[in-house]
Amino acid sequence: MRVENKLFFAPGIEFKDLKWDDIDFLVDGFAKRVEGFYFIPTEILLGNGQAFGAGVLCTTIIDFLAAFSENTNTNVGQRYGRWLKQNLGEFAKPNPDDKTVSLAKRFYDEFRNGLVHEGRIKNAGQFSFENESIIAFESGAMIIDPRYLFSGIIQAYKTYLDSINQDEFSRQKFRCTLIGWFSEDMKHIQGN
Repeated sequence: MRVENKLFFAPGIEFKDLKWDDIDFLVDGFAKRVEGFYFIPTEILLGNGQAFGAGVLCTTIIDFLAAFSENTNTNVGQRYGRWLKQNLGEFAKPNPDDKTVSLAKRFYDEFRNGLVHEGRIKNAGQFSFENESIIAFESGAMIIDPRYLFSGIIQAYKTYLDSINQDEFSRQKFRCTLIGWFSEDMKHIQGN
């Protein structure tokens, strides 16, 4: 995020101040980024009854977190779907309209791709606060409750942070992904 001609990696942390050789610093910065740029705005939207906006942010958070916990060289749809199945078990279930497709694949196609590429949810999909779980169906339309979705995302995020802090391989993979994803930002900073 750019503020007063400064490029921020996370609230309070400029890209120029990142310590690429200090994994603990990077993990802390990553946490501040996720919480400050994604979680706080989602909480504000949820608190103000904005199911659609909160749902849009949730689809983006999943994209971001999936890139770190999955292999970034894989197809985005595969990475996204695996993340959903592994972290939010309801998405591992088969789609009631087509048992050969998981709910993760359907969510990716209808919600994630619809929102990212067209600014809409496809096939009459909806975000709603009226569910009793993450996923519901009405007349064939998939309905997602962003409160439950966000709650599951937070739990998966905490689990991911724990894995980084406990396993050296995960720490190095995290660092490499971070460098790969933000190398252009660093070049931009160095060029100014």
